[in-house]
Amino acid sequence: MKSFLCTIVMFMDIPTSHAWGKEGHEIIANIAYNLMTPETKEASSHILFPSDDFNATNDISPLAAVANWADKVRYTKEFAWTAPLHYVDVQDELVKGGCPYTPEELPPLKKARKSKCTFQYKRDCVDDLCAVGAIESFSHRSKKHDPQSWWTQGRLRGAVKPYAAYKNVTQRESLMFLIHIVGDVHQPLHAARASDRGGNTIQVTFGDELMGRAKWSLHSVWDTAIIQRSIKLKYNSSQQDFQKHIENSFVTKDNIKLWSKCPKIVTSTKACHSEWAEESFDDALEYAYGDENGNEVEDGAHLSEKYYETRLDVVERRLAAGGVRLAATLEAMFAMDGKVSEMV
Repeated sequence: MKSFLCTIVMFMDIPTSHAWGKEGHEIIANIAYNLMTPETKEASSHILFPSDDFNATNDISPLAAVANWADKVRYTKEFAWTAPLHYVDVQDELVKGGCPYTPEELPPLKKARKSKCTFQYKRDCVDDLCAVGAIESFSHRSKKHDPQSWWTQGRLRGAVKPYAAYKNVTQRESLMFLIHIVGDVHQPLHAARASDRGGNTIQVTFGDELMGRAKWSLHSVWDTAIIQRSIKLKYNSSQQDFQKHIENSFVTKDNIKLWSKCPKIVTSTKACHSEWAEESFDDALEYAYGDENGNEVEDGAHLSEKYYETRLDVVERRLAAGGVRLAATLEAMFAMDGKVSEMV
């Protein structure tokens, strides 16, 4: 336990710009934990904290306590190979005309774009090295010591192609990666255009003195800035109140039924997880890459207050969907009969 905590502390100061920020991942993990059955909570907690010395609180669940671990360790020599597993790069440069911003109010253009600009596993996840492939693989590894696991029963699509260092990943580490990467794939700019590295090459100004800085990449606006601004501006700097708002607004019975149905179909999880990436890419093209006036966000652009207000709902919805789907994934993974337990 001490060595694990030391690992977290060692990498706390390393900046990240490729994932939901700390707040986003913790919110997704807490939403998931709040939905899980007692049996799944116990099973996951036992793997994450086998000595049973972690006391869950309303702010930090066992899942949230490790939700950012995967971002920290990818800067180490041991786990540098996992960097591509945090995102999906849609190869827009291979698409004639590219994949430009598609205004929501232009359905014919959106329909035409949809036919060519979408996540394609074979093209965009070569050798399973993307977030979707990682969810598949780490789901297996997280359950690998259980004789009833999907892996040993052969209930999925067959053996996942191993990564170079995959055999060295422990069950506990696999679960921590899974918790993180399910969150990652729900950030719109984590399933985005390869040509601009998911908005990382687009530099913008956003916010004011409230944020303590003005310059961001478009990617980091969606990772961090929109969430942090909302917490400070609307919830008196209370992350817990922001999370409660998301749960009350979006984690409804209808949404839980809609968002959690895929993991129940244990024979088609790759298609299921690919849908998650496709949803994020659609949101990226409709909301992230374009401003509120229908213009493509270009390098050097200023993102207005209206951009923030009109995109906040998308961020909240994706955080909620990530939490619901993480819960459903863990429920399916730990259920002895392979079925997802009722979460509502």
